[in-house]
Amino acid sequence: MIVGIGQDYWSVSNYSAVFGLPDVVMSYTSLRNLSGLFEPINYGSGREYAGATYGDLGKPHTIQLGLWLVGDLEAVIAGALDARIEELASFCRQTRVYLRIGYECDNPENSYEPELFKTAYRRIAEKVDAETVFHAYGFGFERFWPGDDVVDWCGVSLFRQPFDSFGPAQAVADFCKGKNLMIAESTPFGIGLTAPRASILNTWFLPVLDFVEAYDVKLWCYINCDWDAQPMWQGQGWGDTRIETDPRLSAFWANHVLPHPSLNPRSHLWLYFFVFILLSLACFSSAR
Repeated sequence: MIVGIGQDYWSVSNYSAVFGLPDVVMSYTSLRNLSGLFEPINYGSGREYAGATYGDLGKPHTIQLGLWLVGDLEAVIAGALDARIEELASFCRQTRVYLRIGYECDNPENSYEPELFKTAYRRIAEKVDAETVFHAYGFGFERFWPGDDVVDWCGVSLFRQPFDSFGPAQAVADFCKGKNLMIAESTPFGIGLTAPRASILNTWFLPVLDFVEAYDVKLWCYINCDWDAQPMWQGQGWGDTRIETDPRLSAFWANHVLPHPSLNPRSHLWLYFFVFILLSLACFSSAR
């Protein structure tokens, strides 16, 4: 599995200056206007510009794109947003995209009606050539399942869960057996505030790695930003989750996450080479 970083330009840029460019970057857009897809926008949560920003960092990237559908399900079903769907489809044909259609569909704050959501999800998935992601919050998500044929990946969110219980994420992972699993959004909520920074490795990061191993997570997307410096999040208690500004977290990330066998397919190259040598020797011996 690989690591993705988000969720705005400067957060990704500052991370990349220390750890190198991530293989996957996170971004967001709304189907209603495709804001942040073809030109930059800032909602108060940093600069979003999926169409160009991340290419500016040095190379094309795979994009993990959250598609906001709040208030638009009926318009999608009625065909009123078909032109937008085609624009989105055109964008997805230009690069690899993990598309989180109506992300965190079961989050009560989104107020999605399950039957409308399933119909809208299917309409988008069938028109857009992307790797579709069913991203659940973890509570009553089964009602929102759009069908096995339109789901390539399942996604979970990890914010407070690693501190207490992985129950909701485990429920999604168990339900989605047979599908690729990603941690679609994650960050240690309250770091430096309600969550002591000195113990955050043991209370959050290591439990997440345990979850990765237990459920064979293929993609871990981490939100690497100073939440409290962004107007949208000020006063909500998110804290500063940047890895590159904390020497202890930086060392842990460089030594235990990026080289982690489950996360980095390049870490397995030595094994492939070893198996190749053994097979070659076996073939040579049998030919004698």
